[in-house]
Amino acid sequence: MKGKAHEIFLKSRDLSLCDNSAAVLFEYCEPRPRVLNGFAMGSRLINYYRRKENSNEEDQLTKLELGEYRTLLPEDRSPFSLFGTVDPGEVVPTLHNEMYRAPVFKHTPRNTDFLIVRSTTGIGGAKWYIHKIDHMHVVGQTFPSVDVPGPHSRRVTNASKSRMKMLAFRMIRHSRSDNCQLSDITKHIAESTDTQNRQKLKEFLQYDRDSKEKGMWRLKPGEILPDENAIRAMIKPEEVCLLDAMQLGIKELEDAGYDPRNATIDDEAQGVEVDDDEDDDGEGSKIVKGAKKIAEKQEETLADKMAPWKTTKAFIDACAQKAMLQLHGEGDPTGHGLGFSFIRTSMKGGYIEAVQGPLATSADAMEREKRANGGHAYNVKKQQAMYEEGIREIWDKQKATLSDPQEHDVNDIATTEDEDDRFNVQSVATPAIFDEGTSQISGLTSSSRHPKRTIRITREVELPDGTTQMRTEIVHDPVVISQYIKRRTEADLEMRDIYSARPTGNADHDRLAGLRIKKELERLEKNKARRQAREQQKELHQKASTGDAGSPGADKIPTGTTRKCANCGQVGHIKTNKKLCPLLNGTMKADNGASEHGGFGNYNAPAGGAGSPI
Repeated sequence: MKGKAHEIFLKSRDLSLCDNSAAVLFEYCEPRPRVLNGFAMGSRLINYYRRKENSNEEDQLTKLELGEYRTLLPEDRSPFSLFGTVDPGEVVPTLHNEMYRAPVFKHTPRNTDFLIVRSTTGIGGAKWYIHKIDHMHVVGQTFPSVDVPGPHSRRVTNASKSRMKMLAFRMIRHSRSDNCQLSDITKHIAESTDTQNRQKLKEFLQYDRDSKEKGMWRLKPGEILPDENAIRAMIKPEEVCLLDAMQLGIKELEDAGYDPRNATIDDEAQGVEVDDDEDDDGEGSKIVKGAKKIAEKQEETLADKMAPWKTTKAFIDACAQKAMLQLHGEGDPTGHGLGFSFIRTSMKGGYIEAVQGPLATSADAMEREKRANGGHAYNVKKQQAMYEEGIREIWDKQKATLSDPQEHDVNDIATTEDEDDRFNVQSVATPAIFDEGTSQISGLTSSSRHPKRTIRITREVELPDGTTQMRTEIVHDPVVISQYIKRRTEADLEMRDIYSARPTGNADHDRLAGLRIKKELERLEKNKARRQAREQQKELHQKASTGDAGSPGADKIPTGTTRKCANCGQVGHIKTNKKLCPLLNGTMKADNGASEHGGFGNYNAPAGGAGSPI
């Protein structure tokens, strides 16, 4: 099938395999790739060829059925950056798009294999077709070209605003009065209110006061309504795929029992002071936002490290030689040492420690390293050589395994009872020299914090006739088990005295109890600071009432504000402060002039008082 894409694919049904077009299947070796193309999104198949040294002309290349050739000079950088090579004289087919790139390995489909295609439309119903498999490839590990945005990042906010623009412009285009209803836009935006969306609409629309209906908005004067192509260009399809990957990461963290909002919080986060004169009496009171997030941030668990916005950013930084990756361990998507772990590690000896295991950090081992490295804890050149060797080893093993044409019997494949131990906080990282043969990503669920566990839940249910009955339910889903245990633990902690809490040995119970204790300590510290501030204000007020506020020592007493009261003329409070203003609390009386003019600036304080004229 030849021709221009916009001419061939006029409707969505043209994208199906119901015709005689060539069918190319790409099977990803990763059970759950972090980013994938959406429906009708395309990728390019590029065959990278590196020219041999001292060769002036290109060798006669074998023409491949799919893809286009791209020649690399001997000094050119690999298209996979540091994590893959194209040797001289070698051809490496690569799947390319704006989000990721990955090597592909061609296989020959079996003659007994074919496709069953089901096509469903609202008019013709469902139809079934048989289609042969023309080409089949296995896709290696995907290497991200852009990072997945984190929750509540600027890219997510901008995409939300652009989507609102697209909704508003399309509604205006289909409106006879060239305006749109705010409530109609809110219906399309989940978990939002008219008040929130009204503030965003003010950036590109104005309220239509001439309309007979309420809540109508129109374009600002002088602005032109963009056409459909310009509206579609506001959000690229790749941005939607990256946002989907972010949502998947948030869901995995939530299923694992962690708060995804704290996944991007740094340890240096600073709190924002909240001005409040009253003490917090309960645990549900307001807490400083930054301090609260710091208190909830525990030791970074594997579920947090594997968040897509962290692994993709770590890989891009590693390609720019600004970071190092673990390469081995739980982050390996294959679990067999055939893929790279994108978990970030320290560039100061972190990779050596990850490879050599806990023995590398023992006192004797560290002392030997210091003697061998001239007093340094590690050797930079040695670590870099080990790092490059590990990359090459993983790349060669992946290429040899995925390009192997030999068919294996189903009985030869080792089965595992639970392939998803990625978020098990009690599991230990697998060193590079071991191969457990257990996938850390694939599985029925995305977060099994308690693998191979079954719980029995007994509930007392009230029947329609008013009687009660005990019902027992057995739960096998590890996600449901994790969430149930977490909620029960939180409920039990709420009923216990926080000042009598003791370690129980249960990791989840102690973690939630620790968070509760930290919140209580923050509340007490905040109330203490407020009491001290009130005592200082009270002391200043007493000195001002006795006439000592005008002394040189009184000027050094810190006050809450440097503003001057418009009622009494004193410095240290404003005219609405009933506690400190002597005219409002009854300690002083205004003269006739002040009462006649509303008490604004006509009262002169006694000599020696705070704010007396000089």
